[in-house]
Amino acid sequence: MGNRRLGRKRLESVLKKLNATEPDTAGSRSGLRAFEMPAWQLQPGKYWGLFDDFKAVSGVTDLVQDDDFVLAHASSGLVGAVWDVTAGGSSPGVTLDNAEVGGAVKLVAGTADDDVARLFAVNNPMVLDASNARKIWMEARLKLSDVDASGFFFGLAGNGTNATVDTSILSGGLADGLGWQIIDGQAAVTFASISAVGDSETVTQSSTSAADGTYVILSIYFDGTTAHFYINGKLSHSSGATLPTDGTLICPHIEFIQQTGDSDTLHVDYVNYCMER
Repeated sequence: MGNRRLGRKRLESVLKKLNATEPDTAGSRSGLRAFEMPAWQLQPGKYWGLFDDFKAVSGVTDLVQDDDFVLAHASSGLVGAVWDVTAGGSSPGVTLDNAEVGGAVKLVAGTADDDVARLFAVNNPMVLDASNARKIWMEARLKLSDVDASGFFFGLAGNGTNATVDTSILSGGLADGLGWQIIDGQAAVTFASISAVGDSETVTQSSTSAADGTYVILSIYFDGTTAHFYINGKLSHSSGATLPTDGTLICPHIEFIQQTGDSDTLHVDYVNYCMER
């Protein structure tokens, strides 16, 4: 490199590229690098984030807003959990699965039609605020055991009240949020993006089909005005419609819904969220 300086901006660009995927090959982004997330752990003054590799139990069934560090949760005794956990129906479960290399959390949503299992990071809200727009990145690696008979949501969500869980996402009732989903029983089993504000939704189907038991990496980049949706690192599409830029706090959210009651599962290998401070 000779005497060339490695300045702060160049170093940050290099760090982003370390975890980036191959360049896009078509459309307006042809030749440009695909999804890149900042190394936010190294820049706490500029970014904050939430990363969970699901190598340890990180949720309880009674986590609340502004929870107490010294509270011994009745459900498990776990203190300092990230996720509030809901698992409905008969024989549901949200458990670590050590059969998955690298660790994963397995969601089982009971045995009845439309039973739900949910993880909601109630004390880690983010915000898409038009009056103070900040960039947001999020990514998850996940798989469904039966894509025709179950569904999921991954992203940021809320019910219109700051940092409050939305329980109607997969029944078409997302109040405020941004994410990826598959609705159980939909005709074409392709990954779809969803954005919503004030109960008004925009759903865009991608051209990528889901496959049983196959991991996929789903990513989203909000640049302050537009959301860009990526599948396995490549740009699928972009949208600026019905984004929740009204300043409502929305939280990291993972949800699984059962259609047929035959013990289908959602595995999540990791989630990674990042936002500018």
